[in-house]
Amino acid sequence: MRWEACEARTYIMEHFMEKLTWKDVAEHVNMSENYLRTIYMEVYNQKWKDTLTECRMKYAAELLVKTKSSVTEISKKSCYRHTPYFCHVFKEWSGMTPLEYRRKNAQWSGG
Repeated sequence: MRWEACEARTYIMEHFMEKLTWKDVAEHVNMSENYLRTIYMEVYNQKWKDTLTECRMKYAAELLVKTKSSVTEISKKSCYRHTPYFCHVFKEWSGMTPLEYRRKNAQWSGG
């Protein structure tokens, strides 16, 4: 495995709550964006944005089942400014709307 791709993935996973660009990731591993994009895809068979989305969706899912925060609050905490778009992405990722996911998986009474 290419260490640069691994380091890039680690960086994305550690900074997913920030406004992150591919340029930031490439600078972190000290290589060109295009070359890093190529090796990242070779190693993970996934675009970096998909990794970022996956991290944010896992975080949102955790908030949905462990807190009583509103979907709008969770959307913002997950770095999505527009709740409808967040709901769309969440449904693509999980197969359920955020509220359906919460009802099915809530870890607090009243879910």
